[in-house]
Amino acid sequence: MRIEDALYQCLENQYYPVYKIQAPQNTSTPYAVFYVVNDSKINCADGMDASYEDVRFTINIYDSDLVALQIKRDDILTKLNGCIDFSAFIYQTLEDMPDGKVYRSIIDFKLNRSIVV
Repeated sequence: MRIEDALYQCLENQYYPVYKIQAPQNTSTPYAVFYVVNDSKINCADGMDASYEDVRFTINIYDSDLVALQIKRDDILTKLNGCIDFSAFIYQTLEDMPDGKVYRSIIDFKLNRSIVV
C-alpha cells in the first residue's frame, strides 16, 4: 500500500470531505485537502540512500467558522496519532483567506515510508 493511500484511509472517515491534492472548484466548507510536498530519499554522507524514506505531507483544513476549524484541526491531529505513527510535526497556523470568509489551518508533517507495508 502506498503511504498516500494509508494517510487517505486514516483521514477519509472524517465528518467532512477529504480530498487528495485539490478540492473540486466551488467546494463548500468544511473540507480538507492533503498532498505530498516532498518524498525524496534521505542521502547519507557516503552518498548511499538511507534504509528509510521520509515523506513530507501538508493537510489544509478549510472552514468558515474559526472555532469549528480549530476543533477539526485537533480531531485530525488526534486521528493521525491513533492511526499512523507520524513524526516531525513542523507547524500549524490559522489564516484568514483573502475573501475573509474562509479560515485555513495548515498541518505540515513527515511520515516514514517504512511504516506502511
